[in-house]
Amino acid sequence: MQASDGKTSKEMTRLREVRRKRTKAALLIVVFLVVPVLILVVAPFALLKYDEADVISVSCSVATADTGTSSNRSLRGIGSSGPQVEIATNECGTLILMNGITRSNASAVAQQLTDATTTSFEVGAGSHRLTSLLDGLGMSSEAHAFAATP
Repeated sequence: MQASDGKTSKEMTRLREVRRKRTKAALLIVVFLVVPVLILVVAPFALLKYDEADVISVSCSVATADTGTSSNRSLRGIGSSGPQVEIATNECGTLILMNGITRSNASAVAQQLTDATTTSFEVGAGSHRLTSLLDGLGMSSEAHAFAATP
């Protein structure tokens, strides 16, 4: 039996099967390549940009504040390290304070945060909304500034 374009039903069935397999392959590529790239590259970049544009003030009780060193590196392998204060709070998850922290003042800032009754932090709104997710992934939000209430 031939179709109006001269192809037999076996050829038509084979063409449908080829199209179905190509569609399936394209969907697998999207699911296993495009989606992970969006999640691992685009989403963190978008969150960073959103946090830079939308900073909010939140009040948190500091449980602990410890000094440490942050490290980063570029795609060329060049990196740097600097002092930071890692802050565990009861309401706001784990925060990292790097702005204004030097090797000479890191311990004093950590002590000031630990001694405070309540502390107001300037944080990115997006990261603050995702605090439980970030903590679950072992990630911390960055605090841009703070004001401690003794």
